[in-house]
This record gives sequence, structure tokens and C-alpha cells, in this order.
Amino acid sequence: MEPIVAIAQQKGGCGKTTLATHLAWAFTAAGHAVLLVDLDPQGHARRWLALSNAPSPSSGKVELADVLAHTPLTGQGPGLGQAVMPVQPGLDLAGGEISLAGMELHLARLPGRVERLAEHLADDGHRWEVVIIDTPPSLGLLTINALVAAGACLVPLPPDPFALHGARRLAATAVEIEEQTGHHTELRFLPVMSRRGGRLTRELLAEAEKRWGSMLLPLRLHRSVLFDRAAARGKVVAQTAPRSQPWQEVMAVADLLWRQWTGSGGREPPA
Repeated sequence: MEPIVAIAQQKGGCGKTTLATHLAWAFTAAGHAVLLVDLDPQGHARRWLALSNAPSPSSGKVELADVLAHTPLTGQGPGLGQAVMPVQPGLDLAGGEISLAGMELHLARLPGRVERLAEHLADDGHRWEVVIIDTPPSLGLLTINALVAAGACLVPLPPDPFALHGARRLAATAVEIEEQTGHHTELRFLPVMSRRGGRLTRELLAEAEKRWGSMLLPLRLHRSVLFDRAAARGKVVAQTAPRSQPWQEVMAVADLLWRQWTGSGGREPPA
């Protein structure tokens, strides 16, 4: 089954969208068919990767909120494939519309409220080899849908005490989800925005390693202005600085995750 990974962190400003968009691009560059699901109503991933390709308001394009409002189990309502738009060959995107802002309240009134995204991916996800889900900076129903749909959750961990607290809350939420639904989400923590030689970085990483052990990936994404410069142009670092250290770090993370998922690291692919 295809790897499905959520990028989640309760605290905002932790680089979730930077990580999601760049990993999606990295897996595409490695030859995999990728779907990036933008569950954040702010739509930063959508704007980053596909604003120029977005349909006009009059085009009748189905929005992700319309999809999540229905379950594919009844055969009614639009399917996930109807909300997908191509970004480049091998990379598709769904979501990122402001209409997702009202889905928290709408989902709360529906049966199977935490399983809607999982149901649609089970119905239509075979079209992609990798699915990456960017989530809002909260632990509401949209993020819970992502965790229930995903076999793995990658938690960006910048050198910030509040981010460490947010990661602990997310880990506790994953445990609660497993207790209530039986769905296990494999957590992985990735140090991001690291400063070389920074004391705070070292201290927080030591605390994270003590708490999460092998779940803390042995790689880092260092802070770089290249990510901001690329975003300002609606591009990823692979397009603006393909030989740079930041892009090599992203590719190393994608390679490590793929090796773990495909069993060379002793694990089955999360689905």
C-alpha cells in the first residue's frame, strides 16, 4: 500500500508547510507519483506550489471541503480525484481552500467524523505512490483526520521550547486516537530550523532524544534563507538552488523515509 504521511505540529511557525512541499517535490524528483493534501484553510502549500495552476472561481472545480462532507461508502458526493489538480508531472495537489475553515464544525455533526479523509484515500489513493498531508497548526478534527488517514506522522521540531511542548501534545493525541479507534500512527520527529552550533538547539535535541529515542530522526534541516527566497517566487529550493545544502538535506530525509517504508530499515510501508 502507498505510504501516507501527515506533517503535523500543534504549534504554528514550525515549518510544516516548508517540509510538506519540499518532501512532496523530493519524492516526485525520485520518480514517485505524489499527492500533496493541503488540509490547512490558510492554503499555504497550495499557494506555494500551484497558485498559477489553480482553477478560476468559475471553473466549477470541486473543493476538498466538498469531498470531506461526504463518505465514499455511500456512493454519493464527489470523490477525492475530482478535487485534485496537477502541479507538475508526477505531483498532484488537493485542498488549501478557505472553505476548509468551516469543516471543523461541519465534521463534528457527522458520523465517522475522524475517518473521512482515510475513507477517501482508501477509495482513490491507489493512484499515488506517496501521499503527504499538510495540516493546520491545531489538534482539531482536520488534523485528527490526517492522523487517522496516515500510517506515519512526521513532526517538525525547531529549536523552540514551545514547539517541544506542541510535539508532546501531538504525541499524546496520537495515543488517544489509537485507544479510541485502534489506528496506530507511527511518529517520527525531525529537527528543523536548526542553527549550527546553537546551544539551544543542542539542549532541546538532547531533551527530544531522551524523550523519543529512535523516533527522533538522525537528520536535520538547517535554517536557511533559501527556503524563504524560493517561497517568495512560488518555487521550491530544488528549482532555485538545486545544488544547495538545504535541498540535499531534504533529499536525504526523503531517502531515509523511503528506505524505512520499503523495508530496508526493517519496517513495512505505513499506509
